[in-house]
Amino acid sequence: MLVKIRTLVDKMKALVAKIKAEIHALPQMTEEVSPDDIDFLSDSNAGLFQSAPRFGSVITRGFLAFVAVFFIWAYFAKIDEITIGEGKVIPSSQVQVIQNLEGGIVLDIPVKVGDLVAKNQVVMKL
Repeated sequence: MLVKIRTLVDKMKALVAKIKAEIHALPQMTEEVSPDDIDFLSDSNAGLFQSAPRFGSVITRGFLAFVAVFFIWAYFAKIDEITIGEGKVIPSSQVQVIQNLEGGIVLDIPVKVGDLVAKNQVVMKL
């Protein structure tokens, strides 16, 4: 059994060597194909003899460069963490509008956001 496998492997090696020799014996295309002759070739063969469109290559390479630069920037850039939330202010009593009837310059606002305001407390000095 082992002898049969060995002879089969030797035959396959000889067949592969024969195919390689035949491939190397084929004439190699070293000549340029003229643009007139390209019209007579199939599309797949004509594509082998033509160069890629320059504008398309520039766009493709530019896009790939942009993507590479973006990922490099994204790796090294430091961005502040920002969180945006939505909320609602619900007054504990009736809503009152505070406005300046006379006009003028605001000198001071003694209350801060979140402070509780009592009745008759000064909230703004003009």
